[in-house]
Amino acid sequence: MDARIALRRAALAVALSATLSAAQAATGEFAFTGIVTTDRLGDWEGRSVSGSWSFDTDVPGVQILSNPYGAVWGGQAELGWLNYRLVNPDGSVKTTSVSPATWREFGLFTERTDFEGEPPSDSFNLYSYFEDPGQRPASFLDLSMNLQGPVGTLTSRDLDKLGFNPAMATRNITYVYDEIQALPGRSEDTTVLDYDFSITEMHRVTAVPEPETWATLGGGLALLGWLGRRRARRTAPAS
Repeated sequence: MDARIALRRAALAVALSATLSAAQAATGEFAFTGIVTTDRLGDWEGRSVSGSWSFDTDVPGVQILSNPYGAVWGGQAELGWLNYRLVNPDGSVKTTSVSPATWREFGLFTERTDFEGEPPSDSFNLYSYFEDPGQRPASFLDLSMNLQGPVGTLTSRDLDKLGFNPAMATRNITYVYDEIQALPGRSEDTTVLDYDFSITEMHRVTAVPEPETWATLGGGLALLGWLGRRRARRTAPAS
């Protein structure tokens, strides 16, 4: 094979691989199911919930706080970098309102020991809450998802390989809260959701490449095809 053609193919393959890997590492979507353990307003105990959450840590404005055991990503909800959708037991759907006062974050920690002498543990946390006391009480919680247990509860802390094994978790609780703000002339808000559930399964949803990714991949394949045809013409015997 012509050395120049081989070099071009290798360079193109590396570039395409880097582009796809970067996209996978920065974004992800996970689907989950769960069982209600406590309902402080009604009788949903034992009933099923389902939903999904997604992230894009490349969105400008997202903050990253790293440490030797993992990382925490955080940012305002209005950035659109972290979203969730929860289907309640009655079929109604809950999502966080996109407000400048809404803060969202999630953190991943693997092989972490919080106290000397304790065995290493994994933990995953996802929070969505209002932090503006002018609009809501300070640290008004909207949703809190937590999985924590021995090493293996998280299959990996790398964003492109992230996976979960809820069955191993020693702490498995998601707190859901929602209320309707008081109308003018009313003194109190109305709480409409206040329950906990345990996650029974959470897995990555197969990503559908963005149009730009398909265009890059298609262009690369077309270039490889053109190089192959060009080489074939140059090596074809003269008639």
